[in-house]
Amino acid sequence: MALLVNQAYFGFAGDRISTAAVGRELWAKPLGNRSAAAVLFNRNGTTFKCVAAAPIDAPCDDVPAATTGAQRLRLDFGQLARWVAPPGTPAGAPLRCSVTDVYGGGADAGRAAPLGVFANSFERTVAPHGVAFLLIGNCTVQG
Repeated sequence: MALLVNQAYFGFAGDRISTAAVGRELWAKPLGNRSAAAVLFNRNGTTFKCVAAAPIDAPCDDVPAATTGAQRLRLDFGQLARWVAPPGTPAGAPLRCSVTDVYGGGADAGRAAPLGVFANSFERTVAPHGVAFLLIGNCTVQG
């Protein structure tokens, strides 16, 4: 699934959409058919037994289960509205969208896992220097 997202091109190859303190980034790209891929990236945190001038410069892998530097990251669907909102949706209209975890997790780590339908936003705790790789689609305007 990750490779399919990587190879999809619908007029924009994807880029950093927003950055917030401390080290919270949103990267995204359109996938066509009113859907988008989004990556919540936690650039903050420390690594286990890793020597670096600053945590962001750490030259080794993080421990995925580490809690030092884990952050609750939020994706507001309005940030992707130009790609996921139904045609004719007024700017700033509240959206309900389906969210799928590209990496799946658990026993099905190689298979995407639907996470459900969420109103306005999606939040996830992300390990230090980790990502949440998501598909956003089937959005409707809340009414």
